Amino acid sequence: MADRAKQPSPQEAKVSEMIMEFAAPLLDLDRDGAADVNVLRNLMMMVELCWNLPVFEATDPEAYVRFKQGFDSVTQNVPPEIGRMLAVLLENRRTRFGRVPLLIHVRVEEDGPGRARLLAEARMPGTDPHLC
Repeated sequence: MADRAKQPSPQEAKVSEMIMEFAAPLLDLDRDGAADVNVLRNLMMMVELCWNLPVFEATDPEAYVRFKQGFDSVTQNVPPEIGRMLAVLLENRRTRFGRVPLLIHVRVEEDGPGRARLLAEARMPGTDPHLC
């Protein structure tokens, strides 16, 4: 039973795959760094921010202002190549992934020595505020 609890649901797996595709340009900048669970957590926090920001812009002006301030702060405090890639992710979110109206929440968990597991949940804006 414990093994089953560790497996993501089919919906989580599909959302995780989509988010990994979305995040690939950022993760590809430093594959060695992204292999570290703590670095991956920080990167995925930035990915989540890039994914959710356009949704909040369209649906929740107050949340958008808060998230935009966070995004601006992050982009000013990371190396320039990461800041540029975050801008690319944000543009990709608006274009390539623009038809997906979902907010996401991403968790990175250790899955054994040197291994990480990505769990991504999605929700429609205006639903469970504890998710994103």
